[in-house]
Amino acid sequence: MQKMNALLQNATQQLDMNWGELAAQQIQRIVEYPAVREFVIQNEQITEEILKKSMSKLNEFVSEDKAYHETGSSRVVPGYRPILVWSGDMIDVSYTKTNQTLIEEASEQKAQRVTFVAVPKSVRSASFSQLHIRPENGNVIAAVDRFVESYIQNPQDFHKGLYIWGPFGIGKTYLMGAMVNRLAESGLSSTFVNVATFISDLKQSFNQETNRIQTRIKQLQQTPLLILDDIGSEAMSDWVRDDVLGVILQYRMQEELPTFFTSNLSLTLLEEHLADTKTKVDHLKAKRIMERVRFLTNEMTMEGQNQRY
Repeated sequence: MQKMNALLQNATQQLDMNWGELAAQQIQRIVEYPAVREFVIQNEQITEEILKKSMSKLNEFVSEDKAYHETGSSRVVPGYRPILVWSGDMIDVSYTKTNQTLIEEASEQKAQRVTFVAVPKSVRSASFSQLHIRPENGNVIAAVDRFVESYIQNPQDFHKGLYIWGPFGIGKTYLMGAMVNRLAESGLSSTFVNVATFISDLKQSFNQETNRIQTRIKQLQQTPLLILDDIGSEAMSDWVRDDVLGVILQYRMQEELPTFFTSNLSLTLLEEHLADTKTKVDHLKAKRIMERVRFLTNEMTMEGQNQRY
């Protein structure tokens, strides 16, 4: 410590005599700045000559470090904080991301991993910590937990999803939102789609580009994890069943890609819904779709009262 104090004192005196651009008080302020003193203590190779050559950089560091502690960010490089580093034979200033910047970037990256289509804001920010678990639904929550753990450990393996059905407003969609957000934190991507809105958007594209319809269907086919929310609420037609749902689920079955569904309909009632296209009833084609649903998922029921009100 005495050696360091002597070094700083001698350097200050020398700089007072030889440094024209910085006044004596400013030099004193720089060399006695706590972070500068700490850097000098940790680097015994620093000499008076090195301090002199590095004074403009030390001045920059002190100015930006003060700004960081006052505002949470450097003024020169917003979102970053200054640090002292070695550069050749002199002291230099580098900039590293602040904790707040790292948090914001992580949040942005997480958001980019999940594609939401017509999903409520509350669901887009859902988390397991905010999940209200009713005792009768503990088995469903446990099944989702098991899926999350196994999928994070081995995302390349085939993991069966869930077909979760039950009354309106009991938290099925929120549970799926919590799941995809948890997976996004581990770097895993997914697509979360409200089926009725997705189908409606496709229909509106009929008079536009055919390629747009195929592109959107392909996105759902190939997304690593797909959640088809509220299936059974869409207006059924031959085209919806065979050329949209059928094409998506056929691909995902062949490629063994994890898929989840939420619905107000049991699998039995969903099959009836798929069979009846209002123009005719086709049980065979409905059964083909159901084979894919059953291959991809296990059926589970959620119970409870409507929480939306």
